[in-house]
Amino acid sequence: MPNPGISQVQIVGLLTLSLIAVVVVPNLATGLLGFGFWLLLVSRLANWREAVVVSLVLACVLASSREPGLQYWKTLRLFPAGLAGVEAMRILRSETQAFRRRQLGWLVTIVLCTGIPALLSENARAGLFETTLLGSVWVILMIVGTRPSVAGESNRGVWLMRVGMAVLLASVAITVLQSQVAWLSGRWRGILGNPNELSHWWLFIFVLVMMTVQMGRRQRVMWLGLTAALFLMSGTRGALLAALLAWVGTLLAPTTGIIKLSGIPVLAVLGVLGIVFMGDHQEDGSMASLFPEQIIRLETIETAGGRTVAWSHALEEIKSEPWFGQGGGYEERYFSSRYSFFAIQNHQGLSHNSWLAFAMNYGVPAALALIFSLLIRLGMFRQRAVLILLPACVMSMTVEGWLTAPLNALSPMMFLVAGWFESQATEATH
Repeated sequence: MPNPGISQVQIVGLLTLSLIAVVVVPNLATGLLGFGFWLLLVSRLANWREAVVVSLVLACVLASSREPGLQYWKTLRLFPAGLAGVEAMRILRSETQAFRRRQLGWLVTIVLCTGIPALLSENARAGLFETTLLGSVWVILMIVGTRPSVAGESNRGVWLMRVGMAVLLASVAITVLQSQVAWLSGRWRGILGNPNELSHWWLFIFVLVMMTVQMGRRQRVMWLGLTAALFLMSGTRGALLAALLAWVGTLLAPTTGIIKLSGIPVLAVLGVLGIVFMGDHQEDGSMASLFPEQIIRLETIETAGGRTVAWSHALEEIKSEPWFGQGGGYEERYFSSRYSFFAIQNHQGLSHNSWLAFAMNYGVPAALALIFSLLIRLGMFRQRAVLILLPACVMSMTVEGWLTAPLNALSPMMFLVAGWFESQATEATH
């Protein structure tokens, strides 16, 4: 049971201070101390399962950093991932036969969709490694994500909000203490790897708040203000648009009849219009010019910014092998081998589109099967989630390629936030 002698502010403060210490003194010793502290603190205040979840989230956040002294977290995050695997096995043993069959079916789906393209590709070893990684981590996250501790022991939604505040506050502190760590090309990235990663990671915290029914109006306004400030500083247009869609979804969710039924088409149209609007930069005093330059950047959809170039090349690769792709990891190999060319085209990174990345790796049919089965199993087509969580998540994965990496900073957040809401919806129907 949670300790009534410690307040929310104190919990967030302790998590924040530990994160600051790990970033300011970047070595394995402080990392291990921080990791042990998170396990001890959360297990004492909640239980072991939530301690593992919090530690995994924070480890993945730190592993995303580009700071040389924090690169050991890329290996260290495997430890909380392993603990999550042990916890998943415990959950399986206590669950029904039907639940175990669903997880086995989920594993088979992943293996078939990724394993066959791997065997048919020229780099089978790399492809089968991706099959193993995706098959194990996705199944673990699905089990642990959709089976949070019972409400009487802990509220996972509250713990995720605490972690979100701790990461944000630690980012602010690091900005003051070591400003070179927190900025990248004039855009704020906090303690994460880049500005886009910071914003899309926070997007899931924002969506969690929007989907929490018991959240008061004053608290919602506070979180909305924090989110707006963060996105403006980071200059991430995709996350800003995704958050807008989630907010509109909260307005549509309480409605009934034709208004609610038209919610998804309305959000889809808003998404398309938002992309066009955010990409249109003019110097004639239009509404776009009211936004900061890091939000409304010089490239437009018509003049083909760097990301548009990457998408067009990804589509050409998909056309060459549309049915089975070229095996897991091909997207990364393709863009890495052409880094200089894309850098000249004002683009850094990979495809920046999870749909295209999966299609390059596994082919169009497998990509659609993997992504849609994931969204369905996480309950994103149910009740309020279809209006709030689904549009934000789809927008995020459409402008970023994070879904291909199961242990990056964002993937666990999607499973945990969506899984928590799915568990709440399931309990409400029983």
